[in-house]
Amino acid sequence: MITSQFKQFLYSKTMDTALVAAAECAEVGALVDEIYQSFLGNELNNNSGKTKATLKIVLLNLYSSSISDPKLFVRFSRDENFYRSANRYVCNDISYQSLVTKVIPGLLRLNLVDDQLGFFDRETGKSFWSRMRSKKKLIQLFDKFNLKPWMLEVNQEREIIRLKDTNKKFINYKDDPFTLEAREQLKHINHHLEAAVIDLDLNDDGMSGLLKKLRKVDLDDDEKHLSMFTNKTLYRIFSNTSFKLHGRFYGPWWQNIPRGYRDNIFINGMATVELDYSSFHPKMIHDLAGIEMFDDPYLGIGDLDRTHGKSMFNMMINAVGKDDAASRKKAIGAYMKEFRDESMTKEAANAAIEAVLERHNQIQEKFFSGIGLKLMFYDSQIANNVMLRAIDEYQTVVLPIHDSFICVEEFNDHLRELMAEEYIE
Repeated sequence: MITSQFKQFLYSKTMDTALVAAAECAEVGALVDEIYQSFLGNELNNNSGKTKATLKIVLLNLYSSSISDPKLFVRFSRDENFYRSANRYVCNDISYQSLVTKVIPGLLRLNLVDDQLGFFDRETGKSFWSRMRSKKKLIQLFDKFNLKPWMLEVNQEREIIRLKDTNKKFINYKDDPFTLEAREQLKHINHHLEAAVIDLDLNDDGMSGLLKKLRKVDLDDDEKHLSMFTNKTLYRIFSNTSFKLHGRFYGPWWQNIPRGYRDNIFINGMATVELDYSSFHPKMIHDLAGIEMFDDPYLGIGDLDRTHGKSMFNMMINAVGKDDAASRKKAIGAYMKEFRDESMTKEAANAAIEAVLERHNQIQEKFFSGIGLKLMFYDSQIANNVMLRAIDEYQTVVLPIHDSFICVEEFNDHLRELMAEEYIE
């Protein structure tokens, strides 16, 4: 059962097994050596290169989370199958045996981390990974060995083209011409994002307010955290075992902060603006059907305001089940959950669905059809091409947030042109 005490553990980030130290970084090596030596004669009988490599990855993740927010946990799997070499999403440097039987017990014995074992919650049907967080003693060791944020890097071989099955679990796949090209293009984009200085200009009070907001997570929103020093690059997620569905970009810290804070983002010391596509998916649906969309598709939906109308419209194009009844049930559940603070009822959600169907009778067949994932694929391809052209034609980076982009102010007009041209293409 999810208790109020456990909710603090929801504020967490997934352990990045591809996190590495910058080349010739002696400080990290010295820290690893000191802690590793304390394992010998306790958790370790003999020297083990695999255990030392695993310890290094764990310490780098703990350091990364501690400089992002000391209250942020690092979550990790205790499933041995997760670490098998066949899993293309896990770095080969980490070992299940070393992690679970040596590194974690050793760090606990040394009183360097807090931990929480994972469990399955029958009430919600959700599984929760184990997690850990640096204690004050470990943070003092980070300071003692003079670790700095610039010492953190991400292994360039980390898998950035990712595929999920219908149960939303990551699965392996064989490369084809599309994945090979998509990976090379994304490596090119990431190379330029890493070279750029992407900052958040907030004073101490502003940063405290942001962290306070990020700590308020729920069961379905536990990836909101501020890892500015390691989360600058992108990866793409495709869905339902198809590279023609979804494909949006994830990973960077700027996607995790509330919209009101994005005005404070600077790129290479320059102020930025954010441009988005107006009513992106409804316009796509109309354009693909050859129907002109004259007005705001989220207004005039019964007596709903724009926020409620937009939410239900998009839930209806994304909800898909074994039949219309199952799809409708999913949309109702999602709508009630989003507006649970308003004590949303099933009757009100049903009425909202009927209002959307009446308002958009010309495209009724698109609702509950699963078209949402196809539209995400289209918008991800648009985003991919916009970012590539900004780099190759204008030598600047733009930061993607699904249906919008952040760019330096002086690039505003050029970005608007690129967005229009790539949408039409």
